[in-house]
Amino acid sequence: MAKEADEVLLNVGVADTSKLYRFYLNQEKKILGTIAVVLFLVVWELVGNVYQLINPMFMSAPSLIAKAGVELFRSGEIWNDLYVSGVEFAWGFALSVVVGIPFGIGIGWYKKMAYIFDPFINAMNATPRVALLPLIIIWLGIGILSKIGIIFMVPGSNATYRVNGSAKISTDPELLKRFEVGGKPPKVVRVVLDGVVAEPPLFTEVAEEGRRDIEERMSRLVRTSPPSEAGNRQGQHLLDGGA
Repeated sequence: MAKEADEVLLNVGVADTSKLYRFYLNQEKKILGTIAVVLFLVVWELVGNVYQLINPMFMSAPSLIAKAGVELFRSGEIWNDLYVSGVEFAWGFALSVVVGIPFGIGIGWYKKMAYIFDPFINAMNATPRVALLPLIIIWLGIGILSKIGIIFMVPGSNATYRVNGSAKISTDPELLKRFEVGGKPPKVVRVVLDGVVAEPPLFTEVAEEGRRDIEERMSRLVRTSPPSEAGNRQGQHLLDGGA
């Protein structure tokens, strides 16, 4: 990517900023997320409890929910509910592991198996999981089996990498350092030895979002002085994905 020397996007002046500002840039996601949650809870409390702008029959408030939770623990009513939910989760998760891991290894190892199940996997990925919930309840009833079926069928994360060739997961420190973002290296990197990587749209969006985040951060680190050659190299390195 060719950029002129005076391109402000590549003018990285981190060294000239204060420690507090650098801390904010490194923790910006957590700071803004925390502020947003706190403001939401404050507004919710004001609307639902202090001023009761909405009928309490239709809307509660954080303080009322916390009070009810403390009472449930104090009376001991919640322990049986936690036990039942724990059993349902344990069975659903265990079935997911026992079935999902061998199935994933199988379709990744054997091409013919992948060809057979690929249409069904794509259909499931295109189907909103919430649409399956009424069907699971109809098939398995409203007892514990439907809860286990829901946990089994509705995963917390639905993301995969497909590599048409061979690849490995690396934890080599030198390799991890090349992919640092904000001074934080990843825990692992995927190394494609040979072949082609086919990534689902989710990871394409995440990669683009990460690139935009880097560009936004860099644009805020502009110095009034002319850009340095080292700063430009560092900026180009980040925009190229650390390669």
